[in-house]
Amino acid sequence: MSRQSNPHEITCMEIWGGNARAKRAIGITGFDVWVSSNPYQNMPDGGDIYYISSCGAGKISRFSLADISGHGTSASYFAKCLRKLMRKYINTTDQTRFAQKLNDDFSVFARKGMFATALLTAYDAETDKLKICNAGHPKPLLYRKQNNTWWILDEALEDCSGQVINIPLGINGETNYLQYEISLMPGDIMVMYTDAAMEVLDKTGSPLGETGLLALVEDIPKDDPQHFGEALHARLFYKQSPGDDVTLIVLFHNASNPPRQNLYQRLQSVWRMVVTQD
Repeated sequence: MSRQSNPHEITCMEIWGGNARAKRAIGITGFDVWVSSNPYQNMPDGGDIYYISSCGAGKISRFSLADISGHGTSASYFAKCLRKLMRKYINTTDQTRFAQKLNDDFSVFARKGMFATALLTAYDAETDKLKICNAGHPKPLLYRKQNNTWWILDEALEDCSGQVINIPLGINGETNYLQYEISLMPGDIMVMYTDAAMEVLDKTGSPLGETGLLALVEDIPKDDPQHFGEALHARLFYKQSPGDDVTLIVLFHNASNPPRQNLYQRLQSVWRMVVTQD
């Protein structure tokens, strides 16, 4: 598996992303990444919000994707909320408090009948595990290199209290959010996406859905995330334009260890954390 050319390398305490149009190769502890975000009708920004961050020690990589209902006319406020919370939780892999606080902050939109789905993930380089909290978002696709198999990541979670769990943000302030974790091996791939990818019509005129999207990725070459992401986007929209904002985040797991930091680099990380506080 080849490495992407000239990726943007995420540094410790950095948060990269937003809700603007983007096509970017990213390098971060554990992954080679491709992000493409195309707002509806070629607008400069939209309702899909994506962020990638690295913790102070470079050991925790976080990937977040949210999709605001509609076409994103009010996305900028929520993008700022999401970034602020990513800063707060940048040094932990726990997604549950992160999701609950997002749900609380989104209540201002909920009063206007808006909601958002979100997929929140955090990778711990020390355990080689990825923790996932899915707030009503389309399920990610996972490729296991060991057995050359794709599948839909669908973890059945139950709340012992009997309360509703993991529904989209802004619908119910009492919602509980749970997470699950998966182990990764070098060469594994995860694809995060927004629902416009599933809404593409197949040859029969029906939406692809999760299973149709899964079938679409099976024979795409797995040389690097950029080639993969571009090929997937081309297959999805070669005959039709997206009916909504569409974002793809392709994660190629390379199992690279976090870089060791010297004293100057550690001081830079602390300074970056201080000067970027919201």
